Amino acid sequence: IYFQRLVPLENYGFGDGKALAYDLLWKSSSSKMRVDRFKEVLLESRALKGLDEQLPWPLEAMMVPALRGSLSLNKVVGTKLACLSEKEARQIGKNLMPALKSKKLQSAGVDAWRVQNRAVKELMEMHEWFQPMIVELSRGVVKTAAWGLIWRVTLGAVLSFTDLATDLVVLMQFWEGGVEKLAFRNAQLASLSVSIGLQLSFVATQNRKKGLLRILKEMFIVLVGFKGPVDAYRVASGAEQQKDTDFDPMAEMMGSKCTELFAESIPGIIIQLSAIISTINSGENVSIAAYLSLAVSLFTTGFISASLSYDFDTDPKRRAFNPDFYGYVPDDGRKRAFLFFTMILLSATQILIKTILVVVLGSLAGRLPLVYLLGDMALYLLYKVARRDFMYWMPVYGAFGLVVSGAMRVVIKVVVDFAAIVQFRHPYEVGGLYFSLNMFLPLLALTFVLALDLAKGNL
Repeated sequence: IYFQRLVPLENYGFGDGKALAYDLLWKSSSSKMRVDRFKEVLLESRALKGLDEQLPWPLEAMMVPALRGSLSLNKVVGTKLACLSEKEARQIGKNLMPALKSKKLQSAGVDAWRVQNRAVKELMEMHEWFQPMIVELSRGVVKTAAWGLIWRVTLGAVLSFTDLATDLVVLMQFWEGGVEKLAFRNAQLASLSVSIGLQLSFVATQNRKKGLLRILKEMFIVLVGFKGPVDAYRVASGAEQQKDTDFDPMAEMMGSKCTELFAESIPGIIIQLSAIISTINSGENVSIAAYLSLAVSLFTTGFISASLSYDFDTDPKRRAFNPDFYGYVPDDGRKRAFLFFTMILLSATQILIKTILVVVLGSLAGRLPLVYLLGDMALYLLYKVARRDFMYWMPVYGAFGLVVSGAMRVVIKVVVDFAAIVQFRHPYEVGGLYFSLNMFLPLLALTFVLALDLAKGNL
C-alpha cells in the first residue's frame, strides 16, 4: 500500500486502479469508514492528489456520495467535464448507486453510470485506471450496502418461493380433487421431479472435478430450493469462474434457469391452464388460488426470461467482444426500465399463447399436442443437422458431446418457443430468423386451431 501511494498519476495503469480500490476498501465495512479511508488516501496518494488538482471541482464532491452507498433518484448529468460544477459532481456521485442497483453485475452498473453522465465518460477516457477502480469500489459498496446483495437475493428468493407456494396450493387442490384431478396431480408431481433431477444432474456435471463434498453441497442447495438466490448472490458479488468448472457464474445461472423453465415452469403453466379449462368445461367454479397461481407463474417466467437477456446484453465485456449482437438495451435509465417491462410482457404473452395452443389442440384430439410438439422438434433438429449446426458450442466431443448437444438443442428450443428469451436469437442457439418466425407462427396457428375448435362447438 505504501509504495502504491507513491506512484504518480502519469504512471497509473489499469492494474493500479484496482490496487487503489483495494486500498480504499481496506477494513472499510461501513459508509463512514469508506469516506474516512478515502480522505486519508487522498492526502497520501500522489495519483489521487494529481487527479484532484486537474479537476475544476474537488474530487471529494463526486467520490464521497458514491462511497456512502445511499440510494437516491438518478438524474442524468450531461455537462462536459471541464464545465462541471461541484453540485453536478455531487449528483454524479449519487447517480452511481441507482445504476448499480439496476444491474446484477457491478461492471454493468458502472458502464450504465458512465454512459449516462458525460463527465464520467470523459474522465474514464482520459484515465484508463479510473473505471476498474470504480468497478472494484462498487463491489465493496454493494457487499456492505443494505440494499445491495440483499435486495437481489431477496427478490430472487421471493419470486422462487412465491411461485413454489402457489404451485403447492394448486397441487393440494389436485390432491383433494379425487379421480377427476388425478392426471393433473401426477403430471405436476412428474414435472417437479424431472426439474429437480435435471438441476441435480446439472450441478453434478458443473462440479464433477471439484470432489464429492462440493457436489453434495451444491445438490443440497438445489433440494432446499435456494439454487436461484445462491446463483444471484454469486453473480452480484462478482464471483469469477472457479478452476475445474465448465461455466462462469452467469452461464451457470442461465443453465439453471433454463432447466427450471424447461422442466417445471412451462409444463406447470400448461398443467394449470388445462386444469382451469377442464374445471370450466365441467361446470364447476375455478378457485381464486388457481388463477393466482397461473398469474404468478406467468409473471415469474416472464421475469426470469427478461432478466437473462437483460443481464447478458448489459454486460460490458460481452458488449465489447460482440457489439454487433449485444447493445439493444438503451443507455438511458428510463428507456432501460421500459424495455425490461416490455420484455417481461413479451415472454408472458408468448407462453400464454403457446400454452393455449397446446391446450386447445388437446381438446381437438388427445394426442394432437404430442404430435405437434414432437413433429415441430423433429423438423428443428433436422434443420440443424442439414446446416451442420447440430453440435452445441460447448467444449464437449464424441458420443458424450452428441448427447449433450441433443439435450441442449431440445431445451433451448422449448424455452424459446414458450418463453421467447431474446438472448437465444444468437446464431449459436436458434438464430435470428427462427426466433423472429417463432413470434408470429404460434399466433397464426392458435387462430387457425381456435377456428377449428369453434367449428366443433367447443367454444
